[in-house]
Amino acid sequence: MYEIRDYNTMVFVETAESQDAFNKLFGYISGENESEMKIPMTAPVYSYWNESAVEIMAFVMPAALTIDEVPQPDDITVDVKLT
Repeated sequence: MYEIRDYNTMVFVETAESQDAFNKLFGYISGENESEMKIPMTAPVYSYWNESAVEIMAFVMPAALTIDEVPQPDDITVDVKLT
């Protein structure tokens, strides 16, 4: 037996900077972004390999924030993505 689940889209903030990934993402949610917005830490934190076999770490943004409301990162190695 199996169960099919349908998940809502999520906004991720991610980086491929593997040596300092957590600190870069934590900096982003601590206000290192264009709005200096502090964003609550959520769970889970994802770690995965992209299609180029590069390790990515990603924080999920709070569900109340849409892709248009999430501020752009100050750090060019951090990206905002919709999944």
